[in-house]
Amino acid sequence: MKLRINNTPKFLWFSLIWINGVVPVFISIIYPRSYNASSFVTFLEQGFEFSQWFARIVNILIFLLCIIVCLFAISRWGILRYRLLLLGGVIVLFVGIAFSSVFGQYPKISIGYLTSIMLLFTALVMPEVDYKWLVDQIKIVLLIYIWGTLLSIIIVPEWSIEFPYYQGYLPWLQIRLHGLTTHAIMTATLAWFYVTLEIAFPSKSIFHLISLFLAVLIIFLCQAKTMLFLLLLTLVFFFYFYFVKKPTFNKLIVFVWGLLIFICLQFLLLILSDTSLIESGFLELDIESIYSLTGRTKVWSIVLDIFKQNPLFGYGPHL
Repeated sequence: MKLRINNTPKFLWFSLIWINGVVPVFISIIYPRSYNASSFVTFLEQGFEFSQWFARIVNILIFLLCIIVCLFAISRWGILRYRLLLLGGVIVLFVGIAFSSVFGQYPKISIGYLTSIMLLFTALVMPEVDYKWLVDQIKIVLLIYIWGTLLSIIIVPEWSIEFPYYQGYLPWLQIRLHGLTTHAIMTATLAWFYVTLEIAFPSKSIFHLISLFLAVLIIFLCQAKTMLFLLLLTLVFFFYFYFVKKPTFNKLIVFVWGLLIFICLQFLLLILSDTSLIESGFLELDIESIYSLTGRTKVWSIVLDIFKQNPLFGYGPHL
């Protein structure tokens, strides 16, 4: 069905998905980033201030757009009862971030955080549309990031790829792909989201099959351990679902799932089963950092101690 202005629910969803899906690409592109020897993304001073202001203005405009869409949707279609509980949780989250931004130990307004919550609220008050159409729109936007990341590797590899990178899984893979977003974890998350949607709602075309394998490759190159583990869980879940819940399944789809699961399992086994590999090749990291989620547990401990200093409103949104 062609999109028309008079088909208001679809038009609202289309505007929301495409504006919020594509605009961040331009924000990422204008950030003058580079990589330092400590394997951290750094942003060059030249042009950084302009990039920050551009991002703030875009976030404010998206925030205002969400408010307008929310008011229009609620006034015309109301709120579906089964969404009220979720909306309550989102409101609590929004109020918590807002109060922390104003009354926290180090107050600072973070329009980016507030806009993210506002987007979630807007999606929950939007009218229902055909879910297959909705999924197709989301997949198209995700494909922009996937194929855009591939193009960035070819056109501007020094901007897209962090090299050398010594904190990855394998000693011979000393790169980390950041791609078309501001960080590798975000790129890997979008790639995982596409894999999930494509497996749950297969497009049955060669292009999407290639995109599926490209998305998996991107997750590997991003070297995001959490997303790799989540990818494996996703593949196992859908593989099980097809065998148990759907007796007449598409053999090609099952073969692709099985192949992807096999690749992920082999990769994880290679990492986890060879102690000498961990000790000698893992980025010159100590074993403790590996078993503490690459230091995340230490970070969480520090954050908890800081939060205890101001348990009512917290530290602020920029810890």
